[in-house]
Amino acid sequence: MGGALVRNPSLRRMIEKTVAELKIRTFVETGTSNGITSIWAANLFDDVYTIEIDIDKALALVDDFKGHPNIHTFYGDSGELIKPIVMGMTRGEKVYPGIHEPAIFWLDAHGPDYQPPLLEELQVVFDHPYDDIIYIDDAQYYWLQCFVQWPTMDEIRNLLDGYALALVADAMIAYPPKWGKFMRTLTESERRSTYIPEEGIG
Repeated sequence: MGGALVRNPSLRRMIEKTVAELKIRTFVETGTSNGITSIWAANLFDDVYTIEIDIDKALALVDDFKGHPNIHTFYGDSGELIKPIVMGMTRGEKVYPGIHEPAIFWLDAHGPDYQPPLLEELQVVFDHPYDDIIYIDDAQYYWLQCFVQWPTMDEIRNLLDGYALALVADAMIAYPPKWGKFMRTLTESERRSTYIPEEGIG
């Protein structure tokens, strides 16, 4: 939550290697928080789309984002906003062009007192026909079912039918068959220094 990706060298390396090898140019983040991840991603990707539900947090980042014109910030519930941003549609007076290429998704729109819209987010990514790669932060809370209002692992697995799942650091990673060989090698190289539960890994 709030910069976990930037603070973790394993996850940073994985995404940097993925961008270099697969030429993925778009990053989508749910849960902007302090903006650290957005700024890091802006120096790596052509376009960064980030969604923050807390309007005060979002407004506080306006100055921080001024030097990064490739950061596109959206205010509201990511469970509602992610579909028009990713798929492209008209929502009120706003026209969203959509994302017409593979993207890396960093899903971090959650908190202990906030029911995460993870299943809604994952459904949009699953329906996006461009072989996206998904990172879900704070994976331990889903594995251990720490909060009753959070989705279960069975719900996540059923929704991402056909995707492989891996755990690196405290992020759950889901990837489609197209990137299977590359992502398996990448996740295994980072697992060597990371605790992985023996059961439940896809």
